[in-house]
Amino acid sequence: MYVSQRYMEEPENEEAMVRIQGALACKDLPPFMVLPRNPNAPKHIKQSITLAGFGVVQFNQGYKWIQVLGIPLARNYVKGALLPFQGNKMFDQPALNIGNRYFTSRDRVDNQPTVQFGPSIDPQGIPACMSGSNFMHVEDNVVEFFQFSERT
Repeated sequence: MYVSQRYMEEPENEEAMVRIQGALACKDLPPFMVLPRNPNAPKHIKQSITLAGFGVVQFNQGYKWIQVLGIPLARNYVKGALLPFQGNKMFDQPALNIGNRYFTSRDRVDNQPTVQFGPSIDPQGIPACMSGSNFMHVEDNVVEFFQFSERT
């Protein structure tokens, strides 16, 4: 497991990054190919994955570290403002369900600029047409995807 912390100009915007290896057990990822029928979709849709370790010791150790990291992070927030870590189980083994919403409510963005969806996320312009007067796609909604490739 790999943990790093990036300090930004404003201390309230600190970011912790955790890197853990596991098997991709479930996924709900872009691209969008069909416009959701629900008019409230921007409020609810998100991209997510489930990582499972299937009993591998290194994954279980990383999973425990994520639980432990929540303790010092919680000290930076008003009591009750940070939800406690709730892990998942798959086949009675630890699993991580990780996700991020595509949109943020406009009243929560504090003058953040809108970020365009990339062509690999939105090849048909579907999420772009869903952001409207109430929801925006901002930097906090952006997820970067990387693919490992061996050098030949």
